[in-house]
Amino acid sequence: MLLHSFRRASRLYSFALFLFIFNSSNTTAQHNTSVTIPEVALISVQGVSGTTVYFGLTGPTEAGLGFEGGNQFDSTLWLNYSSVVGTSKPKKDVYVSISSGNLPGGFTLSVKAAPNNGNGNGNVGTSIGWITLTSSDQKIIENIRTGYTDKGNGKGHRLIYHLEIDNIGDVDADDQATLQITYTISD
Repeated sequence: MLLHSFRRASRLYSFALFLFIFNSSNTTAQHNTSVTIPEVALISVQGVSGTTVYFGLTGPTEAGLGFEGGNQFDSTLWLNYSSVVGTSKPKKDVYVSISSGNLPGGFTLSVKAAPNNGNGNGNVGTSIGWITLTSSDQKIIENIRTGYTDKGNGKGHRLIYHLEIDNIGDVDADDQATLQITYTISD
């Protein structure tokens, strides 16, 4: 009987030890997760039929008349961008310039970025208004934070160009030009 009680106590002890070990084992596990967020600054110009804007004057058809088309607008292009900023550089701006070519004498070329059309998401920038284009970078959109305009024609900021004759005496028929307009997004 004592042996039987000892075996019984031994079994109970072994069972209790098993429960203790089983209950002491880990019921949770842990690991680290790393999240890396890159700084992003991407920009593009989009249009239905490419990205070239065409302006042309029509000569007078009667003596004493001026040029036809001396005050032209074009709004066929759209500016798209994506931006991710950090606390060390909390905003980006868009700059525009004539990076190649010279505007013919007697003309002024201006551009305006209309407000973002509401596509995209996040904190997109605000238009400065009309900019008279030169070879120097000029801010056209400011205070872009983390966000995007969406991609493609009809998305983002509509670009409105305005070509006007500002001094008819400087207009020269031999003075044709192709200009390259550059948009840059930076801190």
